[in-house]
Amino acid sequence: MTLQLTAARPDVSVDHLADLLWSTDPALWAFLCPEKRLFHEVLALEWPASQALLSHRLTTVAMQEDELLGLCTGYRLRDFETNFKKSMQLQPSVLSPAKADHLRDGLIWMDRLFPTPREGAFHIMELALTSAAQGHGLAKALLSDAVERAAAAGCQWLTLDVAAQNDAVGFYRHFGFVVELEKRIPMLAENHGIGTHLHMVRAIP
Repeated sequence: MTLQLTAARPDVSVDHLADLLWSTDPALWAFLCPEKRLFHEVLALEWPASQALLSHRLTTVAMQEDELLGLCTGYRLRDFETNFKKSMQLQPSVLSPAKADHLRDGLIWMDRLFPTPREGAFHIMELALTSAAQGHGLAKALLSDAVERAAAAGCQWLTLDVAAQNDAVGFYRHFGFVVELEKRIPMLAENHGIGTHLHMVRAIP
């Protein structure tokens, strides 16, 4: 498999991107966006923006010719607030008040589920691969790229959050991540099927 890692472009197909990201944690995304079309609308807003939590400017993609096979979105901890505020500003500009309010309410629960990373962290918000790309070393290549990005930004830690039942947990451990925290929110688990999530950390060499 011939792959090229490159900075993401703003013109990636939002529909393909949404399907790829949704696959990483379906229960969580379904809680935030009960209608999958809502997720597409959010990505259509955030992906081409210069600042937002899911901005292309925070993302490295793995391409095979013109086909998107994987991506890694990450940012310095100190950049989170700026990108979060931009996301909140963008959403009401296109989404209905009811949809925007639902997302804001959902993000309050995400703030409870996901701990604040360590100071000096480069946080991986999303790491996703197509099913066809798995088993070819692509996840390792994307994480290695994230290490380089983190080191260039002067960060000391690489952090991420992942569902405890996700098959990727073993891979992250193999890559040097350790579990720093486990979090389970009863309301999310019992009402929405969002179980325990792990906050994992790896030092930057």
